[in-house]
Amino acid sequence: MTDLASRIQSLYEQVVTEVERAIAQYPVRQGEKSRNNLLAYHALQKHPINDLEMLLKERGLSSVRESLPHIMYTLQKIMENLGVHFLPPSHLSALSPFEARLISRIRTDLALGNIVGGRHTRIMVTLDSRMLDQPSIMDHLLINGMEIARINCAHDHPDIWESLIQMVRESEQRLHIPCKIYMDLAGPKVRLGAFHKEKKPLKIQVPTDLSGKWKEVSGFLDLSAPESKVMKGIDGQNTFVLAVRNKDMFKEAQKGDDIFFRDVKNRPRTLKIDECVSHSRMKVTVDQTSLIDEHVVFQHKAGKFSIHSIHPSPVEIKVKRGDILRLYLNEARPGHAATEHEPAGVPVTLPKAFRNVMPDDRIFIDDGKINGVVHQVQKDFIDVKIQFPTIGYAKVKEGKGINLPDSLVDLNVPAITEKDFQESAFQHLARIIIEGLNFQRFAVMIARGDLVIETGPEHLSHIQDEILAMCTAAHIPVIWATGILERLTKKGIPARSEITDASYGKRADAVMLNKGPYIIQSVKLLDRLLQTGDEFISGSPYRQAWHQPGLFIPSFRKKLPVRQHM
Repeated sequence: MTDLASRIQSLYEQVVTEVERAIAQYPVRQGEKSRNNLLAYHALQKHPINDLEMLLKERGLSSVRESLPHIMYTLQKIMENLGVHFLPPSHLSALSPFEARLISRIRTDLALGNIVGGRHTRIMVTLDSRMLDQPSIMDHLLINGMEIARINCAHDHPDIWESLIQMVRESEQRLHIPCKIYMDLAGPKVRLGAFHKEKKPLKIQVPTDLSGKWKEVSGFLDLSAPESKVMKGIDGQNTFVLAVRNKDMFKEAQKGDDIFFRDVKNRPRTLKIDECVSHSRMKVTVDQTSLIDEHVVFQHKAGKFSIHSIHPSPVEIKVKRGDILRLYLNEARPGHAATEHEPAGVPVTLPKAFRNVMPDDRIFIDDGKINGVVHQVQKDFIDVKIQFPTIGYAKVKEGKGINLPDSLVDLNVPAITEKDFQESAFQHLARIIIEGLNFQRFAVMIARGDLVIETGPEHLSHIQDEILAMCTAAHIPVIWATGILERLTKKGIPARSEITDASYGKRADAVMLNKGPYIIQSVKLLDRLLQTGDEFISGSPYRQAWHQPGLFIPSFRKKLPVRQHM
């Protein structure tokens, strides 16, 4: 027996021994083979095999690290090819590549639904309550590739959730396109609480073209609208709904009629009726930026009217580098902007999470868009000195998450090290995955926003790869989340780095998009990205090479004569 064969056999025997010893600690009702393979993966990780991998490659044999779904089978086949035909007795059954793919596909289809078309990776979209004012948006999402709708139960309320579910189901029936709905339950996450509310005039922002001329913005006058508001439409452009009560005007209004008014700044403006959509709703356009409140009087030939029910919005709170942001440990105290006598203050949920906070501890808000260090700790509040953004202001928004990486919400210990993370969190993740095997519908979501803050940006790539590897070994589907095409979704223009990041999501079974005004454009682009080069996810890191015409075909062109220089 060669030295390489002896080393592989010894490695195999050690892995089998460790897996058999651990099985009794982690009983499962189903998924025994997946549990065993995950344990084999972790047993393998305990052994340094870099040089062994190189020797296998030199012999043209399979890489153990690239055979995560069927580790025991790969080790057995390597031994057979090296001439080892007598394996130590074991009651462990080795999953073949075919069996591993079948188990993974069944678990993924159960958890995330069947996929239609040429993609391996599903698209999950976070729904937004503003979608309720855009009846056709759900059709556009389904047509362009959404397979899973996500409702974040940390926001809004059950009536909104029910209405969003109804929209999805109606579009399903109308288009005959299936869609799963995931309710993301609000856990005990530390967040910013509610702010003071104030009624502000609605600003209908009308953009200009390159020559400086005003464009038109379309919206609706609606007798049945519960409130007046401005929002982004399906195309990412501004739109609006103005709630009115003048029924006589609706009876006499015709396409092309003008409605005159002076806005809050006493500027003359005109709404033009484009279409009478129904007996209670008409489409109108405005060609100049306008500020409108409940006191603005609109004049139509059928009479005068005003809008009603402008929804109060949270006060605007902005911070810059060097500012103090006060975190109130009383959730009932509403947030407020800075005054001459005190800094801007915001309440926090779960005040008990701040018991371990000490001066100089780091605090991150909204996935790190705002961060600072604790300046002072008092009984009723904590002052944070803002360090980021370094240039300009950042808006502090209701409901955004707070991360306390140095304070450890649940434990009275200092900041975790990489070693602590690997021995604690990853150990718990393996146990969570094993417990999840007892459920037919179980998946792991990699929420990279929290992950990068809690572990540090320098560890993010390694940690997310490790989570992917663990789930691959256990045949558990993975949802890739946080920040996917975020700039495109919110601003309408993708960053080049986002394209690469979104393509990397092919390694997962689903990619989640957050809400934003340009969500349709993001779904379209993500669908194309996930279909391009999809062979990457088959298990091999090598893509099919681009066709290079003529590379291996002899040229029949005549040789050009060499020019003679006189």
